Amino acid sequence: MPRTTLTVARVEALRPRKTPCDIRDAKLRGFGIWTIAGDAGTMRIEEARASAVETLAAIRRGGDAPHRPNETLFEAVAA
Repeated sequence: MPRTTLTVARVEALRPRKTPCDIRDAKLRGFGIWTIAGDAGTMRIEEARASAVETLAAIRRGGDAPHRPNETLFEAVAA
């Protein structure tokens, strides 16, 4: 799976695909483009990484990922 440093430009360059796309961040293991943590137009990449740290920590503790209201999978948006 591709690993790249996620930046605003990289996220904005993504286009919908017919197949799943799993792009991982090179700076934070487990963080990538899959589940939407917030509106990419208003949320900074640093905020998204902080949200990912929280989610990944919960999963590693054996719990469920924190549920966010209006959570949408990337595939649903891409479709």
